[in-house]
Amino acid sequence: MDQFEEDLSLKLKLLADFARFSMKPDRNTYDVLAYLAHNVLVEAKIEGVGVVFPEETGSFTFTESYGRFFAELDLNALNFGIFDDNPAATAFRLKRVEWVDITQHPQSITMFGEVDQQPGKVVQGNIICAPLADDGIPHAVLIVVTKNQLEKNPVLVAFISSLAEILALRIHSKVSLVDYQRSRNQNYSISRSTESLTDRQILILKLISDGMTNQVISDSLGYSESTIRQETIKIYSKLNCKGRTEASKIYAEQFSKSTTN
Repeated sequence: MDQFEEDLSLKLKLLADFARFSMKPDRNTYDVLAYLAHNVLVEAKIEGVGVVFPEETGSFTFTESYGRFFAELDLNALNFGIFDDNPAATAFRLKRVEWVDITQHPQSITMFGEVDQQPGKVVQGNIICAPLADDGIPHAVLIVVTKNQLEKNPVLVAFISSLAEILALRIHSKVSLVDYQRSRNQNYSISRSTESLTDRQILILKLISDGMTNQVISDSLGYSESTIRQETIKIYSKLNCKGRTEASKIYAEQFSKSTTN
């Protein structure tokens, strides 16, 4: 077995191990990102790895992050959108892996805001961004910040793409489990109180009606607890209700009917 075959064999094993780890129900997104950093992308010496998704406004928000690089930033102040000129936005728009050498393009690090480049912090690695797609449609972006410089090559790009596909499957598989019979049943007419909810809000409402807390919903869907809390507030506003009990009742009255009609 030559060096290429050995490298390919190792990458295939890493992909299989990552898939087995990430798909276990008790894993949250933070655990999965930590595993990715310490057990899969070891040679890269990961400074930070995270997932961002676009809000309805077009701006990206972190769902979860791991590593020293992101821990030292104010991620709530993140301010870039899908049409900005940075590797994450480009990866999302063009549905491809974006690979940036920080040494040659130091301005790329400013996509995260003010980053203090002190000794010991990442100064010469890469920013690698890969779209997380569901049926070919990007819904989020995996961002990897490395300390070691990695030479971009087709095998490594394919490897990163495969990792992103596994991560996307983990994040979106739970969404696909929700029964959307309300959209398939032609005889079902949705009420005014729920017609303005997005699919994600309907999913969260369903999980609320199942008795799940925001933290459990966060772990299940791969979004931050802050995002779930914000979505819950929007749900209450759209349904004109005061809390989880009333929201659950509306869900039972308006959505559960579709399974019995």
